[in-house]
Amino acid sequence: MSAYQSSVVGLAYEARGDYIRQNVIPGDALTLRAEPDNRYDPDAVAVFHQWQKIGYVPAGSQWLAEALEKDLVVEVIAGRLEYDEYAIPVILQIEVTIVDEPVPTAPASPPPAFPTDHSQQSVTKPSASKRLAIIILFLVAIIVACGIAWLYLQAW
Repeated sequence: MSAYQSSVVGLAYEARGDYIRQNVIPGDALTLRAEPDNRYDPDAVAVFHQWQKIGYVPAGSQWLAEALEKDLVVEVIAGRLEYDEYAIPVILQIEVTIVDEPVPTAPASPPPAFPTDHSQQSVTKPSASKRLAIIILFLVAIIVACGIAWLYLQAW
């Protein structure tokens, strides 16, 4: 097994920043997919969190494209994540582990394609800030309900 540190580029394109801010946390498993038909870089390697593309491994990472072409098992874990003053992700470090064994042969049926509509995507947990907002709204609703009940009882 060989482990390498790398990063993800292109975080701010195509609303990826919003997805990353809401769904990606350090320690999450990521997946890689070679994009040999990429018009800008035939050695491009896309980085995915679940079914969502979140960016690319930087250009010049031909070693990684070759590992994917050789069907080596590649494990990727999200590392340090930093944001700018506008809460846009600017740095996402990853740890890439290449296992020295080839990927087991696929079963007779082809693997499922990446879903194109959002109804097929798995449900993700809300971020900490969303959970806090939900809790605050719930508490405000309880306080308002208690206030209305108190006013109703005072009217009797």
